[in-house]
Amino acid sequence: MNTYKLYSDESGSYSPNSKKPDKFYVRSALVISAESSIILENRIRSLKKHIGIDDNEKEFKWSYLYQIFKAQKDWSQQKPTEGYSPFLQYPFEDLQQYVKESIKQCCSLPDATFLFTVTRQQQLCSYPKVNFVWFHIQSLKERVEIKYNKSDAEVLFYVDNLNHLEEQYLIEQFYKDHSTSRYIKYKSISKHLDIRKSHHCEPMQVADFAAGAFSSYLRNLDFGTHLFESYLYGKLHRNPSGVRRQPLDDIIGVSLKSVPKETAPECNEFLKDKLRETMCRIRLSNKRVKKAG
Repeated sequence: MNTYKLYSDESGSYSPNSKKPDKFYVRSALVISAESSIILENRIRSLKKHIGIDDNEKEFKWSYLYQIFKAQKDWSQQKPTEGYSPFLQYPFEDLQQYVKESIKQCCSLPDATFLFTVTRQQQLCSYPKVNFVWFHIQSLKERVEIKYNKSDAEVLFYVDNLNHLEEQYLIEQFYKDHSTSRYIKYKSISKHLDIRKSHHCEPMQVADFAAGAFSSYLRNLDFGTHLFESYLYGKLHRNPSGVRRQPLDDIIGVSLKSVPKETAPECNEFLKDKLRETMCRIRLSNKRVKKAG
């Protein structure tokens, strides 16, 4: 039996009652074999060592990039008590390169794949946070089960740590869903949801970078768009050839899915428009490379 590990982290906060909620809530899933996860861990540690990040320091998160950029442009913006403060000593360009190389190294592993869930227009949602997060986790769980259901595989599911009550609810729902789901008969996904502190888990740190990059891509920001189109897009899990019914059906609803149902129709159209733009840019880039060669 082959063992795979799924690492899931989020970008953005769920705040439907806020006057200015985050434009997107994104949850990523990095699925990778147990063997490749060890390779990835070693590669990320080597990257940290290369730019001088102490492995015992706090975890570097995607969200720190913008905060450090602001603080290094204007030191009056610096907040020594914030989580990013240990990383202010590093040049911003080095931290960007570390994030880029982390994603690049992960995507170079043949069996690594990514899936994402997205919520747009949070004001249309009225769920308690823990239920909202469960919708995202359940969506990822179902689609990964479909991917591995006919193979001799076991998939271990890890999420970044939340507060204790939320963790307990999600663990119970995850276990309960195995026997109560009306749509999926679980065979490959483990019954147990594992909480993994990302500070001690390099693949979870890559899942954080991937979620942040995809969210930035959705907001048309240059760095996130570059990472998504250069690396993550090519590693999206797709339906097998021949299953596609409409253009982009091998991606939308497979590796990219909008949840919950209240926001899904509008968000799915938005995702399709974004992907069409991406495919056009990639085709033009490939033509330039071919012409130059």
